[in-house]
Amino acid sequence: MVYLKKQKREFAVVLRGESDDVEEAIFEFNKFCEGDHPCYSGRSGTAAIKFDGSKNNKRCIINKRSQGIFYKFPIAKALILGVSNINEEAATPRDMEDYFFDENISEDDRPKVLHENIDCYCEMMERFKYTCGMALTEMPDSKRTLLVDQADYNTLHIFFDSKLGLGDQCRLDVRDVITNKPIPFKNFINIYAAVVEPHRAILESDYFMKLIEMCEMTRDAEIAARESGEEFEQGQSVFLQPKGEEEEGVNEPEQAEEDPF
Repeated sequence: MVYLKKQKREFAVVLRGESDDVEEAIFEFNKFCEGDHPCYSGRSGTAAIKFDGSKNNKRCIINKRSQGIFYKFPIAKALILGVSNINEEAATPRDMEDYFFDENISEDDRPKVLHENIDCYCEMMERFKYTCGMALTEMPDSKRTLLVDQADYNTLHIFFDSKLGLGDQCRLDVRDVITNKPIPFKNFINIYAAVVEPHRAILESDYFMKLIEMCEMTRDAEIAARESGEEFEQGQSVFLQPKGEEEEGVNEPEQAEEDPF
């Protein structure tokens, strides 16, 4: 975030995970954005960093309005924005809407239950106008959904995960928000999703920037191929990793016994 800020680039951060993990992450993230995190408070020799909207700083603080839950009903899936907890007895999205209805709360501040992917995408993008931080709670054992607009060449959504999974075992469902069609694993990996190596994330301060640059380069190559009418292929390597400080080339793990493609 600090590096992106120095580059004067536009960005937003979305924390995703199960309930307990998200709550702890929000607390740490907001302390960082408010300038109160012990590692970035300006005290004891630490850097003073804020993302609270003051002095022309980007506002990334996650408030209640920028929290949400991907909830899976027996017959449908919905994104509920504006809440951190839900009515677990609700059997349908309509039950959830009735549960959150309060005539004393304005429509803008009332939690929204969104059923269609295009509505989810547009509402999330709209809320980024007020704060560039968001937190979404996932239901246990459910596949994560990432909505992207492949026709938007100026915006790149990247899902970082250390337990992404390979091929059919991938726990991420990437969909084009316009067509609502799923994007195959080999077409979204290293563009809209990046596998994180935890030890490198700890040891290398610029590791996530390397991942971002890798995804941007792959996306640029995909756009160039599309514009020239060619089919874009990444080759056999699916778990690309950015070059380390002491590496001479791209580090690729050993191939699985079965070719996922």
